[in-house]
Amino acid sequence: LPIAVTLLVVLAASWSTEHFGLSLALGAFVSGVLVAETDFRMKAEESIYPFKSLLLGLFFMSVGMKIDVMEMYNQLTNIITFSIALIVLKALIISALCILFGFNKGIAIHAGLLLSQGGEFAFILFGLGKEFGVLEESVANLLLLVVTCSMALTPLLAIIGQKFSDKFEKSLSLNK
Repeated sequence: LPIAVTLLVVLAASWSTEHFGLSLALGAFVSGVLVAETDFRMKAEESIYPFKSLLLGLFFMSVGMKIDVMEMYNQLTNIITFSIALIVLKALIISALCILFGFNKGIAIHAGLLLSQGGEFAFILFGLGKEFGVLEESVANLLLLVVTCSMALTPLLAIIGQKFSDKFEKSLSLNK
């Protein structure tokens, strides 16, 4: 019953947003927020957990199927440049905010590198932008590839951030 109720809420919210000309994904997101704010939250999470990996895999497979390999090859320089720019810009902003809120520099840079990739919601927004003519198809595809590339670099950035944080902590302890 909990699985059925949770799926009914998700489908109803998705259908509602689709009916009003918005995205099905936006409806699923809204229903997730609604369920998260109820006492039913833990039961819903427990009942959906077995499907989590399957649905996440399905989501990323659908994103991967939108990637045009030839366009990726043709735009490789732009993809790498924009991916590095996205990572550096987000890492700088997040690190600065962490320092502003009192974190030490090593932790701030580690957090900045961990959170510097583009998010999954960008896939939905770029798809909607392309669908409604806000973004040209070539621009939307380029942005999709940039976000995908930045997400693929996250494990490497996490390792770099951890090493930097450890080195910074070690230098702080030696200076004391």
